[in-house]
Amino acid sequence: MDKIEAARYLGMKPDDLNERTEALIEKCALKLEGVIAPKHIYAVFDIKTKNQKVIFPDFEIDSNALSKHLEKCDEAILFAATLGADVDRLMMSASYTDISEAAVMQACAAVMIEEYCDSVMETLVDGENNKFLKPRFSPGYGDFSTSYQRKILDILKAPVKIGLCVTDGDMLVPSKSVTAVIGITDEKSGCNINKCASCGNLFCVFRKE
Repeated sequence: MDKIEAARYLGMKPDDLNERTEALIEKCALKLEGVIAPKHIYAVFDIKTKNQKVIFPDFEIDSNALSKHLEKCDEAILFAATLGADVDRLMMSASYTDISEAAVMQACAAVMIEEYCDSVMETLVDGENNKFLKPRFSPGYGDFSTSYQRKILDILKAPVKIGLCVTDGDMLVPSKSVTAVIGITDEKSGCNINKCASCGNLFCVFRKE
């Protein structure tokens, strides 16, 4: 796990990372590695973009941001991933005993789910057939409403297949989980798996240069 990335999730710059924090990150990462059970599921669909909407075979996503992101794509992947329920239980336990450890554990788990998603996306790239992936675009980015998470999970049958559900308030359970739409394009230029490439918030503390 990238310790610098974990520090960034804590709102720290690389130069701010001291020995005490680094040791706590390593401790939390080790605990998480003992309980994580990462799983993912995905499916590929033909899509069209029209009138600020992304049109799938059986449903539409009303999002100008997502439509622009996928405007040169004829296919897209619906994707979901989770670190598993034991991570939530471990973080809950830490919140009762050590607030600092709980905060660092949250940051480490956030890095782990992103790194897991990145590693899965690497396996989906098929450059030999001139197919490349756009950065994953998750509900909550721009005007892509989190209310679409339930539809994505239902289509993928994620509750049954990987144990990933959503609350009435559109929160994912387990919490260290991701849903996303990933465009498939034949244009290699500009493609970048990292999600920061698709985010317009230039002042985000989490943004990579």
